[in-house]
Amino acid sequence: MKALRIPLFVLILLLAICLCSTARMEIICHRWAQELENTQKAVEDYDFDKADKALQELEADWNAWQTYLHIAVEHSEIDQAQELLDLCRLQVDEMDTPAFLIAANRLQGQLDLLREMEQLSIKNVL
Repeated sequence: MKALRIPLFVLILLLAICLCSTARMEIICHRWAQELENTQKAVEDYDFDKADKALQELEADWNAWQTYLHIAVEHSEIDQAQELLDLCRLQVDEMDTPAFLIAANRLQGQLDLLREMEQLSIKNVL
């Protein structure tokens, strides 16, 4: 029985780390979704100064989590989200409401995918 203590402890520790990572990603993606929604509302109201500030907050928050994201999530998914965030920035700078809304919807889908990839499920474990 003593021989199983260390492997069992390691498994429990790994499970706890996975659960913490899942919770962290859920919180982060929810916050990004809120920031993106604030940007969308400002663009829909044609308040591009407010949209610019909201998007700057989203970009700053996104950049602050890059190290964690590159450890926890596939690089291709992060790169796709970064491209969409850059596209949103371009559309806000050009004050192109319809194009921004399309890019923002695609970015929201990508954020949902990032969150889903970190969820604890049989599919993700296997």
